[in-house]
Amino acid sequence: SLKSGRKNLIINGGFDVWQRGTSFSASGEHGADRWWWSTADTISVNKTTFTEQQNAISIAKSTTTDPCYLAQSVEDVRTAAGKNVTISFYAKADASTTLKVWGYQIFGSGGSSTVLIPVQTDTLTTTWTKYSFTFALPSVEGKTIGTNSNLRMSIQYGADNTWTGTGYLANVQLELGSVATDFEHRSYGEELALCQRYFEIIKPNVLYSPISLGFARTTTNARCDVAYTEKRGSPTISYSNATHFGIYNGANRTVSAVSTGVPNSRVCQFDCTTSSLTAKECLRLMVLNVDASISIDAEL
Repeated sequence: SLKSGRKNLIINGGFDVWQRGTSFSASGEHGADRWWWSTADTISVNKTTFTEQQNAISIAKSTTTDPCYLAQSVEDVRTAAGKNVTISFYAKADASTTLKVWGYQIFGSGGSSTVLIPVQTDTLTTTWTKYSFTFALPSVEGKTIGTNSNLRMSIQYGADNTWTGTGYLANVQLELGSVATDFEHRSYGEELALCQRYFEIIKPNVLYSPISLGFARTTTNARCDVAYTEKRGSPTISYSNATHFGIYNGANRTVSAVSTGVPNSRVCQFDCTTSSLTAKECLRLMVLNVDASISIDAEL
């Protein structure tokens, strides 16, 4: 079934949601929500435009150690298994080169071995062009499905590691069947909600903004439960810096250390080391630096 309730199995195929920022230079990380890239080379990944009112992603590669591709993992390897799917998108590059598209059925931790969905190729030109590729996904009957199984689709610029230049990608759609239909536009609010099943950043950007309520466990420790949009599973929690947060119990108390604990799909504990508390009193977690942020990551 379609996780979004729509025809496009790809989330954020229009590159509208960029919770982590809009410019990146490290390999093997997420940039535009739900998208990640892989290469050992020097790269620059940025938000750009496709048309006046539509977004795109650009990826520039300047060294020749490794091939370079963008990928998205669609939750649950059973997605469209045993059926034809068609991936379509608009793409271009700063010079003509080879375009490669392929996939994997990944059965997850404790599951069966990964199955390669064979590579298909085309020629990438210097003008925005719509490309489409149809794949017959193998059945998963008899396979063992483990934790974090997924269907991964990858789009590579250049035939091999020797490619350098800049590639562009927009309006990516993966759908059932053998025909590429028009790209399905979703509102920003709907796309953001779909992305937040996998990643969310809490970043109020305003001094003294409240984040959550809590209580004093001791005179120097405050426990607050930080709630977030429901995730697909237990996420990894990270934060900008302990000193970016404060505790308010009638006065502003600075925080010197933070530990996070027992995250589940909806909430995690945020334990703060501070001072001048009264045990069992109610208090609130707040922002003491505009760069304060809490990241909740449940990506595949």
